[in-house]
Amino acid sequence: HALILVTSWWAWVQDILRKAGSGEEVAPGVRIETPFIHADEVETSIIWYLAPDLIDEEKLRKEGEWGVYRPLPPRWVNTAGNVFTDRPFNWYDVSALPEFYYYRKGFVGYANLADPAKGRIIVEKVIERVVEFVEWLKRSYPAGRIPRTWIEFEELYFDKPRSWCEPKG
Repeated sequence: HALILVTSWWAWVQDILRKAGSGEEVAPGVRIETPFIHADEVETSIIWYLAPDLIDEEKLRKEGEWGVYRPLPPRWVNTAGNVFTDRPFNWYDVSALPEFYYYRKGFVGYANLADPAKGRIIVEKVIERVVEFVEWLKRSYPAGRIPRTWIEFEELYFDKPRSWCEPKG
């Protein structure tokens, strides 16, 4: 038995990403000016913080403002891919439109608003929260103690005999 967990980098900072474009500060004196999308102010800020040699500042400032053409309004479409679950469609479910219009430049949102300080805030918050979770996990399930991740036969609401559930052959 094992405890297998699947998560996303973005799931740890949804509260910060929801502030993007709202005018709210994500840290004292720091705002993310545009809504989170892909290859935008947020993602470029993170890369700039983590790997500054990958950022061409001149090109970023010259060509980094593009925006997004949407065939459906944001009310219906989650522009952050699958980060937020409160919209019925993810941007990549609607059409290949963003790829055709924007990816040839290498970004979708407003990458010219990126700043490594914004990236630092997000990266440090992810690390803080993941460390907090791992510490909790270590306390809750020390070496040798396996969390129960299975259902016992007796707990099933199943009107067939146990033999129906056992592997055949």
